[in-house]
Amino acid sequence: METARSPLLVETIHKYLSSVKTARSEHTARTYANALSVFSRVLKERWLDPETTPTDKLSEDAIAWLASYLKNFASATERLYLTAAAGFYEYVAAERLAD
Repeated sequence: METARSPLLVETIHKYLSSVKTARSEHTARTYANALSVFSRVLKERWLDPETTPTDKLSEDAIAWLASYLKNFASATERLYLTAAAGFYEYVAAERLAD
């Protein structure tokens, strides 16, 4: 029996942002896209390139990496970007894309 391949992080991020776009305002969707762009940059710095990494390889450690990266951002931006990333993790869990 063949197991299904986990989608790449870039694919999952795109689907998440599409769901945000349909459920939230245009401004919120754009802000979440910016947040996930920063999150993707952090993942690349940790050798988890979203273009090549399956979603099931994403660990909760990445939130701590993002929080550390955001320390030089304004506190409101830091909170907002962490909220967007947390929403992404909730989406991954709801879609059963990771263990």
